[in-house]
Amino acid sequence: MTLTREERRPPRWLPVLGLLGCIVLAVSLPVTSILTGAEVLLLGAIVWAGRHRFPTSDAN
Repeated sequence: MTLTREERRPPRWLPVLGLLGCIVLAVSLPVTSILTGAEVLLLGAIVWAGRHRFPTSDAN
């Protein structure tokens, strides 16, 4: 939705339709699926934060 015409953006309704589809899918999932997905995202955020807070010294 943030692309310009020069970046060949699709019509505005297309990303809005995609967002609505994602929302419909998300609210129709069982609670256990939502909680499991949230746990995976949280774990990924913790790993990402740990890697960026304590970077390895691989740079030469």
